Amino acid sequence: MSTVTATSTASRTRVRRVVTGRPTTVDLVDAGFLFVLGLVALWGFRTTFDSWRFLVVGAIGLILGVAVAHIASTLHQPWFVLALMVVVTFFLFGGAVALSQEAIGGVLPSGQLLGRLADLTISGWKDLLTTLPPVDGTGQFLVLPYLLGLACGAATFSWARRSQHASWPVMLPVLLLVVVILLGTMQPAGLLLHGLGFSLVAFTWVTVRRRRTLRVVGTGTELRHQAAIAVVLLAGSLGIGAVTGGHLPGTDGPRTVLRSFVQPPFDITEFPSPLVGFRKYTEGAKLVWDQELFTVSDTAAGSLVRLAVLDDYAGTVWNAGGASSTGATAFRRVGSTIAPPDNDPELTEQVKAVVTIGAAYAGLADANAWVPSLGYPQSLVFGGDRAKILADSIRYNPGTGQALVAARLSAGDTITLLVSPVPIAGDSFVAGGGSSMAADATQSVNAKAVKWADKKSPGWPQLAAVADTLRNGAYSDGTKSGETQYLPGHSLSRLSSFLTRPQLVGNDEQYAATFALMANSLGVPARVVMGAVLPADGRVRGQDVHAWVEVRSADGGWYAVPSARFMPDRNKSPQQQPQAVADDANAADVPPPNSQRPPGSVDATFDTTPAVVRPPTLLERIAALPPWILLALQVAAYPLIAMVVIVGGLALARALRRRHRRRTGTPSRRLASGWRDYVDHARDLGVVVPAGLTRREEVALVGRADLAQRADAAVFGWGDPDPEAIAAYWADVRSARAEMTLSASRRRQLLRRISLRGLLFRDQRLVERSTATGVQLRIPRFLAMRRTT
Repeated sequence: MSTVTATSTASRTRVRRVVTGRPTTVDLVDAGFLFVLGLVALWGFRTTFDSWRFLVVGAIGLILGVAVAHIASTLHQPWFVLALMVVVTFFLFGGAVALSQEAIGGVLPSGQLLGRLADLTISGWKDLLTTLPPVDGTGQFLVLPYLLGLACGAATFSWARRSQHASWPVMLPVLLLVVVILLGTMQPAGLLLHGLGFSLVAFTWVTVRRRRTLRVVGTGTELRHQAAIAVVLLAGSLGIGAVTGGHLPGTDGPRTVLRSFVQPPFDITEFPSPLVGFRKYTEGAKLVWDQELFTVSDTAAGSLVRLAVLDDYAGTVWNAGGASSTGATAFRRVGSTIAPPDNDPELTEQVKAVVTIGAAYAGLADANAWVPSLGYPQSLVFGGDRAKILADSIRYNPGTGQALVAARLSAGDTITLLVSPVPIAGDSFVAGGGSSMAADATQSVNAKAVKWADKKSPGWPQLAAVADTLRNGAYSDGTKSGETQYLPGHSLSRLSSFLTRPQLVGNDEQYAATFALMANSLGVPARVVMGAVLPADGRVRGQDVHAWVEVRSADGGWYAVPSARFMPDRNKSPQQQPQAVADDANAADVPPPNSQRPPGSVDATFDTTPAVVRPPTLLERIAALPPWILLALQVAAYPLIAMVVIVGGLALARALRRRHRRRTGTPSRRLASGWRDYVDHARDLGVVVPAGLTRREEVALVGRADLAQRADAAVFGWGDPDPEAIAAYWADVRSARAEMTLSASRRRQLLRRISLRGLLFRDQRLVERSTATGVQLRIPRFLAMRRTT
């Protein structure tokens, strides 16, 4: 009775210790060192996030991980139980710690939140690497430092408390440091802190753990003297490392991070170039000429509002980069805070602007994905009911400062911007060199560009001469009577027609496209910008939309050349040219036009999304289901897929084992193996068949004495059965299995498909184990015994 009482008291003491959380001094020391190492490692995210909240979230994850590991160690639970506890803790506290905005009351997790945590655990790493840093420090990416801190805290503390080895547990914080660096940016968060600070704390922890199992005796020195010597040695090592670390071989190369090897999964070519439909903004088109597209507040009149920056030309249209764009020219995810460009000329101060989208702009299918801005945004925050949707779908090109939302802008959406405007190129502008455009793209304008440059000095003087020549042309949008021959578009053929006519006639589309191509032809990098000149009331209409050119300076910055610098006045009409009338008798038969017109055709001008009547696909029908049905399907899909994989895998394993039994061993063995397959099938149906029974003894449990007798006759009788007898026996076994399955309950029939009893059962008797040659071995027991002398 006293023994039972003592056991009960010990159990209550252990449970009370877990509940009250009374760690020992050793526990607190290990937890303290682990906490400091984890914070130093997570500090590497400083250049990845735009706020310090990631460090707080990571610290909470470390504390929760240590607490979970302490409870598991106190209860003496195995590693897989610890892993299960970590998973439960991650989902239980994930909403309150990392996604408080989506949790119920900011604390309790919902079903949708649990699914989001699971999704971010799998795909959040890819999203982080494809998002332009710094990412939003209050959004979904906080799940990652929380998960890293939780996993590192639980695994390291559990290893430290269960192992007597002094240094091995420190490897996990080192691994965390490596992971954070690989997930970080090219700009290091703190070389001294990571290199020297982390090493100092790690070596100190290893020393403390080492002294627990090793006592230095007979040295004649006291503990404080040993500590002083250790401090001097560590200080000297750290000093030498700080001085010489930056001069060691390999330190002058680029920083290796995973972000450099990830291809952003976004194709900008899916969005049409808005410059193709420029004519819809003209007065003659009568579409959006007098309609309000958007409003811009807190911004001076006359400012250039960029709608789309187009920096790639392949002979058909000016686009915002190609499908193969990477690095600084690729569109990537971005948070509300955006890092300034490396080539910021720092000639203008940042300005704040609030853009409110109107219904007319939201209705333009070729423009409503492009975010209006005044230059390179440093901060971009969406407002309105769709703010979160827009923030999740934003993509940003750091090379051009252009933002785009795949979810499209709608009426009432607002964008609050803190922008560095693009400066205007003046007479003192010093042009840069080295055009990145292919030679064949500018080949059609090379001759004209050289002629119009008029032997001026390379750079801005040549560009100014070309601009003056273009400005002597005439303006036409091709909609007035007698001007329909001036077609829209800016392909090579259209620009060739624009340049070879007796008079230059076109609108912003042709003039800006030609001027940008000629600038590149003369060796000055240039790109086309479609935007608007902000009126005094801040209400941008179609009549305010223009196209201008931006050129790169010698210092790497980009400067705007307004359309007024190279375009004629809109009131300057073209000269009326007499048109020759062809004789109808000699006119050739003109084939009907192609139903699919190339980019830049009139169809693309007047909008946008052609209606195609077709029945909805299966995926579209599924997407149209109510949200609660879609959520139920998502929740049920993963367990169903896992169940199908498990059931299919087990069925395949049984089929392969059955095939192996029919083809392995002597003929008598192959026939008798059919009985073994029948008995294993019974075990899968829940019948308990102990090991070591003979076949006739197994008949009492599974039935079918006829099959057992035929198996015994094949094994112990004279001669071997022929192949026909073996095939007939296995056919009878198959029928017997089917009869046994039908006689079982429905529950047993279902459980049989996931049962492992038959697959895992092994009879240890040598007579029941077949060798590769099919020979049955019966070894006397005294010969099988090991020698002990």
